[in-house]
Amino acid sequence: PTLLYFFTMPPFNITLFGNDLSQPSRAVRFFMKLNKIPHQFHLIRIERGETRQQQFLNVNPLGKVPSITIERPNGEVFHLSESVAIIKLLQQLYKDQLEYSFLPEPSDVFTDSRIEQYLHAHHETTRKAFASYFQALHLFPLMGISVTQKDVDAATKRIQKNLQWFENECLSDKGPFVYGLKKPTIADLLAYEEMVQMKALPGFPFFEQHPRVKNWMKEMERLPQWEDIHRMLSMLRAKKEKAASRM
Repeated sequence: PTLLYFFTMPPFNITLFGNDLSQPSRAVRFFMKLNKIPHQFHLIRIERGETRQQQFLNVNPLGKVPSITIERPNGEVFHLSESVAIIKLLQQLYKDQLEYSFLPEPSDVFTDSRIEQYLHAHHETTRKAFASYFQALHLFPLMGISVTQKDVDAATKRIQKNLQWFENECLSDKGPFVYGLKKPTIADLLAYEEMVQMKALPGFPFFEQHPRVKNWMKEMERLPQWEDIHRMLSMLRAKKEKAASRM
């Protein structure tokens, strides 16, 4: 009860630790920007190993982004990591002022359970598939980690399987968003940030084979603040296209 009482008294001094090439970091920052939640953004350069430095490990001992700190009125600092946990906390803290709540509408026990089902499956489905592909084609080579063609083929197969599942099981013709809803939820936010990462890789061919996924992504890209949150992906794509043109 004491904790809940504290959390009903915004505004808070919030710092978000993240990186715009991190899919879950973008999901949290997108949510915060859409809802005009005041915060400081602390860039963590993953490629430079900053997630393994003690300064960041003091924020999140697991060395993962995103993470947030919330300074309490008494000076104590509350730490939280994991994108779903962070967004759900912010939904509670700012529930009376959210323009984009990303909560299921209409909300009932069955709809809510379906959204929870996706969130629990997210790491082993969409995130695993798209993150492994991005790592194999961009992040690992950037970090000097060798990648074999077998690794790339396995990541490609995983993405194709995930897209088929997402097209058939998570999207429908009843509504534009996940599970046929009229408005996006956390499920849309997390899944979209994994898939939009592919925009940084010129020539990614697989969305064209899945019309529902393609239309759903267009709906997500109509949200305000899209260009600001995804500017880094656009810059990375332009850089890769320029490098490819020189070859």
